[in-house]
Amino acid sequence: MAKRLNLLRFLFCALLFGLWSAPAHADDWTTQAIKRIENPPLGLPPVPIPADNPVTQEKLLLGRKLFFDPRLSKTSSLSCAHCHIPDQGFTNNFIATTVGVAGKPLSRNAPTILNSAYQRTMFHDGRETTLENQVYGPFLSKLEMANPSIGWLIQTINGNEDYWGKFERVFGEPANVRNIGQAIATYERSLVSANSPFDKWFFGKQSAAVNDQVKQGFALFKGKGQCARCHVVKAKSALFTDQKFHDTGIPARSKTPDLGRMEVTGRSEDKFKFKTPSLRNVALTGPYMHNGQFKTLASVVAFYNKGPRRNGIRKMPALRLTDKEQALIVEFLKSLNGDNIQTLIQETTSP
Repeated sequence: MAKRLNLLRFLFCALLFGLWSAPAHADDWTTQAIKRIENPPLGLPPVPIPADNPVTQEKLLLGRKLFFDPRLSKTSSLSCAHCHIPDQGFTNNFIATTVGVAGKPLSRNAPTILNSAYQRTMFHDGRETTLENQVYGPFLSKLEMANPSIGWLIQTINGNEDYWGKFERVFGEPANVRNIGQAIATYERSLVSANSPFDKWFFGKQSAAVNDQVKQGFALFKGKGQCARCHVVKAKSALFTDQKFHDTGIPARSKTPDLGRMEVTGRSEDKFKFKTPSLRNVALTGPYMHNGQFKTLASVVAFYNKGPRRNGIRKMPALRLTDKEQALIVEFLKSLNGDNIQTLIQETTSP
């Protein structure tokens, strides 16, 4: 009787917290995720996949489980998904900067993880170079998930029955510093999103996919607005980022300035530089800038239009766009939402 009660308690908790993962089936969400990785939506280049971390259905299931598990923070209260909320563009639309286990705001906005598979560096300052390594920054940060060590994190995973045997089945070995990152990175790598109205028009040659306002806005984006200098569009695909770091004159929100890339490299020339974000799905991923300073796309365009300065030194040229031209660029930006966003949201709860 006692064993039966314990089993019932475990199943109830697993269902309550969404921690139980059904075995992979040929027709479940993981099959579609793998197809998406192998054949990305229109507008995206091939997905880079590390040779030592191939994608499998079981790995996707395990990675998703880890991503949504609040027990992997020291207080068992915060998961990766608390900052990267699926129905908020895999970021957080309601706060400028993220909040850690102590309930205090951090200094930076949570970047979306949509299309993070293509990023050469991770975080606003580019301090990590792979998705696999990136996961440990939040896990170990005292201000975020606050695990005191990687060993503590592994012990937490091994101490929960619903993980018993899962790493052995997926990786042929227990949970460790390498395969935890590989599992979560595999799930994140599946979150590719494109085939937007813009893609259907520009890459798919479907003239009616967008209206004239979007077309005019794109012409301004490439031309007078000078946006495409950093948010690059290529002939066959567009990530809308040059993957580089720039000081665009964004003012500090606090008395202690965020030094950006300089905190990583130590070079004075990198002071106040931050990574160019992708603009894909940008209408879903506000607030904007590394510090979440702007709530709307219109305010972002208006900021750049004035020619940002810092300490009297101009960081970017004034664009001199009219109000109508600024509005047209915003209409273009709204056309960059991928057509599979709802699918990606639904996959977070699929069996």
